[in-house]
Amino acid sequence: MKNLATLFYIPALIFFCSCPGFTEEDWYEKGLYFNRTGQYEMALDAFSRDLENNPANPNAWNNRGAVHYGLKNYQQAVRDYTRALELKPDSPPYLINRGAAWFKLSEFDKTLADYSRAI
Repeated sequence: MKNLATLFYIPALIFFCSCPGFTEEDWYEKGLYFNRTGQYEMALDAFSRDLENNPANPNAWNNRGAVHYGLKNYQQAVRDYTRALELKPDSPPYLINRGAAWFKLSEFDKTLADYSRAI
């Protein structure tokens, strides 16, 4: 299965990078697409590339956190959600997402704090 993903990953990445009119802003949209279609490694790469060019994009941090969460990389998810919250401090969705990651890490006080703040 991993080889099949690799067979798709390389051609898809080449395609997206070589499209006429391709701009750096498209990395965020590509990340959303890859995440929706279950291509999580590609989504991580796309969101990371977007963040290299636009580190002040809280949505990209949040969405990359969501991909990490889906891959069970909860510590990394917390880091990305925290960065999103630094940029947009009172975002209930970001707080709920981080709270869920804290829960997976058995950090129940932090979970409750984030959920309470979201409410």
